[in-house]
Amino acid sequence: MRSQAKDASAVQCSTRGRKNRLPRAASGIPQRGDRHQPLPWVTKVGDSERFTVQAISTLVVIDQGRVVTRRSGAAPVPALGEWGDDALAA
Repeated sequence: MRSQAKDASAVQCSTRGRKNRLPRAASGIPQRGDRHQPLPWVTKVGDSERFTVQAISTLVVIDQGRVVTRRSGAAPVPALGEWGDDALAA
């Protein structure tokens, strides 16, 4: 059992906040531990390195594979709206 825990990482469920232990070399579709439904995924593995994401939350606007702008950290909704509008206007 110890080797399983060592070779796993915890992913938090965005709906209920529970943590799900996933093997680092998982095959198939990751599922929630208690409901056995697929875990929601926003990015593919490796995107954090590709786009140099170092913080949660990080928002990145990408145009044709090129990073146009990025924002890290929490912000109030009006500030995010303004940031998004500016990014799309660029």
